[in-house]
Amino acid sequence: MYDPATRAWREWKLPGGKPHAYSVWVDDQDKVWLTEWSANAIVKFDPVTQKFESFPSNRENATVRQMLGRAGEAWGAESGVDRLVMVPAR
Repeated sequence: MYDPATRAWREWKLPGGKPHAYSVWVDDQDKVWLTEWSANAIVKFDPVTQKFESFPSNRENATVRQMLGRAGEAWGAESGVDRLVMVPAR
């Protein structure tokens, strides 16, 4: 995360042993959403609390890829099982 006031960057390590982020989307509440291959999940990061919340797929090898959303909804594409999933973005 870049802070233009201080011209400084901050970064956080994703949870898990060997995380692999694929796609990132920032919602209207400035929460950061991403798809994470290793965990087969959609992950939400709150920069204010600096906490991660994981929403794993309920299907094996879902291969969670692209991420997008709209107000109140975070959408992920699971190419391994040919479906879209929605996580409430609250």
